[in-house]
Amino acid sequence: MRSIGRDPALPLWASVRGRLLRTEPAARTRLARHLPTLSTYAMALTRDRERAQDLVQASALRALRAARVPDSDSAFRVWLLRICRNLHIDELRRMRLEPEPCADPDEASQPPPDPAALQDRVADVLSVHQALARLPVHHREVIVLVDLVGFSYREAGEALGVPPGTVMSRLSRARAALLRLLQDPAAAGPEAGG
Repeated sequence: MRSIGRDPALPLWASVRGRLLRTEPAARTRLARHLPTLSTYAMALTRDRERAQDLVQASALRALRAARVPDSDSAFRVWLLRICRNLHIDELRRMRLEPEPCADPDEASQPPPDPAALQDRVADVLSVHQALARLPVHHREVIVLVDLVGFSYREAGEALGVPPGTVMSRLSRARAALLRLLQDPAAAGPEAGG
């Protein structure tokens, strides 16, 4: 696990945990309520479980250290995801590389009782995850925010720092690119022209 701050021996979660213990219970509850969404978004950005966990922890710590926090729950959620996105961009700049695709994600739902149906479902889920991983990050993140996290166009725009109209056009292009990849997995990814 990475270390942060001035003390390289202090693991990130220990710092987060210590900060949480000194935080008001309502703030702890509010942050905890948004951790699953933050984790989903971090996984979509990094495509790597360990890096996503590090990103979630760093985002939580940054949020806990903030002097001012948005009042409304919706604004807080957007603000938290924006912290996550900015930290991810900073990390990519430091590393000067694109994230690698992650291993097959765990399926959270119960498998259907029919083995043939389960095999078809697994194949569909893997196809979507593989196609999503091939999308450029600006397409992937808008799909995750709107279609998986459930953000409105306005909320996604606030998280990404773009107007809602840009979110709508990016989402349209991203969905079309994802559909093309699902229909023809051998097709060149949208990086070439999308």
